[in-house]
Amino acid sequence: MRSNHPEERPNHLAMGAHLVARLRAEINSVRQIEQRGEMDDLVNGNQISPALYVIYQRDLLPSDSQSADANNLIQQCWLVVTVMQGNRADAFDKAGQLLARVRAAVLGWTPDFSLYGVLKAATPPPALYENSHGYYPLLFVTDFYA
Repeated sequence: MRSNHPEERPNHLAMGAHLVARLRAEINSVRQIEQRGEMDDLVNGNQISPALYVIYQRDLLPSDSQSADANNLIQQCWLVVTVMQGNRADAFDKAGQLLARVRAAVLGWTPDFSLYGVLKAATPPPALYENSHGYYPLLFVTDFYA
């Protein structure tokens, strides 16, 4: 049984590093794969293309009282954003191919320990095209046993 002492709880945002490692192991055709703080970090910075960025989105707490009272099951939401440079049509086509590879790499995957459940797809925020770069997010959710 896990302790209720905060200092003994697992790193709340560890999944980000695990996702980056998984993507690096499975996809070698991109120039950069790393974790970022939020979407604004991507749009406002100097951009590398093609690139994949892992971004923590939010936690969703269960609505049933038993899980909420136990305070040990949280559903985490993580974005994987594909960044592709080019005109809209070219970036869109290349990003679509890379997005398929991302989905193949992480859907149904879980790190090799018991803190996380299987990664599942969820509805992502809208794509964005700005300053000759396309930003194409995928959203994944996993159960986190804190």
